[in-house]
Amino acid sequence: MWAIRLNMVGFNRETERINRRMKDELMKQENLSTSLLTKVSSLCGTSGGMESMAGKRVNGRGTPLSDDGRSSESLRSQLIDMQRQA
Repeated sequence: MWAIRLNMVGFNRETERINRRMKDELMKQENLSTSLLTKVSSLCGTSGGMESMAGKRVNGRGTPLSDDGRSSESLRSQLIDMQRQA
């Protein structure tokens, strides 16, 4: 009976230790993510973080967002036409 109780106590302590390590790792990753977002914002010249960047550009080359997909279809059809002419 005592052996089972000691085994359960050991299991509980090990579980708590693993949970503590996971929590510490999560905090470390959150801090890293925050610092990287800050660096990206400063390099892009924005102060609002990724939220303000998402509304302006898809990538760093000035590609505007297109929710309807019409502009990409138009460009695709122009590309096909140019390839046929060549």
